[in-house]
Amino acid sequence: MSTQARSYPAEYHDAADRTVGVPGSVASLSCEAALVPASPRSREAVLAQLMQGSNRLWRGRDLAAVTEPGCATGFTALDAQLPGAGWPAGALTELLITCPGVGEMQLLLPALARLARAGKHLLWVAPPQRPYAPALHQAGLDPAALVVVQTNRRQDLLWVAEQALRSATCAAVLLWPGAVSDAKPLQYAELRRLQLAAEGSRTLVFLFRPLAEALVSSCAALRLQLSGREDGRLELQILKRRGALSTTPLVLDLGREPLRKESIHHDLAGHPLAAPPGRINRRGEFIT
Repeated sequence: MSTQARSYPAEYHDAADRTVGVPGSVASLSCEAALVPASPRSREAVLAQLMQGSNRLWRGRDLAAVTEPGCATGFTALDAQLPGAGWPAGALTELLITCPGVGEMQLLLPALARLARAGKHLLWVAPPQRPYAPALHQAGLDPAALVVVQTNRRQDLLWVAEQALRSATCAAVLLWPGAVSDAKPLQYAELRRLQLAAEGSRTLVFLFRPLAEALVSSCAALRLQLSGREDGRLELQILKRRGALSTTPLVLDLGREPLRKESIHHDLAGHPLAAPPGRINRRGEFIT
């Protein structure tokens, strides 16, 4: 059986030919759909048309275009580096930390406090310590907006998060998978389920992971490496975002000396907040 090579007008080239260096002949038979105009102006027009109204296609040198703005982080320098100028809504954000208490909660508090003031619910699943209501209130986050679920089971953590995302009842979901008993790295399929659940809502999803898991493949839209500095500031490296690669770390001033880990999360033992998980009222009491 013989195959006759097809030829195309001179103003077109085969995209696969240009990529792999195959002369435009037989290879063009399987790549007919990949034809793009050779003229730079025409190529720009086609690319612009493809990217118009899509947040899944962007130029590698630019930040991805978004259909809806992000949630401002409260840090101008960070907003300038994120597509949508803020935390991505309806997508996973991973915070990879060298150790707990480097400032990860202080990084999120401005956005969380703003959502709480708007009457939104905030879901925390398996936090390593019990949230300390007085410190949250002092930081401007109304504890009444907080919903805490304590679990030691990996499947329960994933189920609660997925149900909350699909119901779109919470403005933000924070997950600590490392706090459960079977704290092995989340599998790609598990992350994908969370991402798909998040895409149907405007919910912010924050996943706290150890820095060692930075090498594990992830479908998260945003991955940040966080580490504390001796001067009390937070060093932040964008490992992944929708858009151009970031090579320069950011140094953020949290506005004060870093709070100790126990000031936002309080140990369960011997404290008035050591009660069954549930809602927190305005007096810092848990409602089961």
